[in-house]
Amino acid sequence: MTLDADNIDVARGQARVLHRVSLSIRPGSVVGLLGANGAGKSTLLAALAGELRPDAGRILLDGEDARGVPARRQARRRAVLPQKPSLTFDLGVRDVVSMGAYPFPELSADTVDALIDGALDQAGVAHLADRRYPELSGGEQQRVQFARVLTQCRAAARDGAPPYLLLDEPISSLDPKHQIELLRTTWTLAHQDGLGVLVIVHDINLAACWCDRLVLLADGAVAAEGVPSTVLTPALLRAVYDLDADVLPHPRQAGKLLVLTRE
Repeated sequence: MTLDADNIDVARGQARVLHRVSLSIRPGSVVGLLGANGAGKSTLLAALAGELRPDAGRILLDGEDARGVPARRQARRRAVLPQKPSLTFDLGVRDVVSMGAYPFPELSADTVDALIDGALDQAGVAHLADRRYPELSGGEQQRVQFARVLTQCRAAARDGAPPYLLLDEPISSLDPKHQIELLRTTWTLAHQDGLGVLVIVHDINLAACWCDRLVLLADGAVAAEGVPSTVLTPALLRAVYDLDADVLPHPRQAGKLLVLTRE
């Protein structure tokens, strides 16, 4: 079982955004998607999420062309957290989190409540359960939205097949503590619960610590893919980010890397 982008092209008007991009998300691992602004990261995630159709190539969901998979069945296999979730209704936090259970109408109310409680706790926002969503800070809203996709994943896991979780810059509005907690949770979901995770991250060091594989995008194409030690090299960082950097063994985490940028 995999979620794949198979040699896809995406254009917006006359601009080519992605060109012959292939990527595979496997259960039990976290893939970090990195690249400079405008490299095509969010477009690639949107294609994998079914939000846009590639102009060429295919998106494959467990080996099946996603264009032929009904929307509800896709939602039962794949949860998506956009970069800026849009929600303008005055809903309570539990109402927002409960949206993750919408693709599973067969679940009883008690089961949904239990899934919500577990997701709120796992996302570290149980203390916000009785608040109104619009009253929360941006970071708190982001964590509540994370609980929503966790509810969807927890419900999907009941079908017996680990789902896929796609996260577009989920830590962009979080403080350092909650950035690490969210990434630790995604790592646990992959390694203990078998989810396949794709996460867009701008912090190279956090990606190096919490992702099993990294994909570097540059100008809409894959510049490198592999484990962090093969992808995070001074030469590749220069090519992708136009950035001079030193890559060193992490002083406190065995087997991890530390990237230090130079002016």
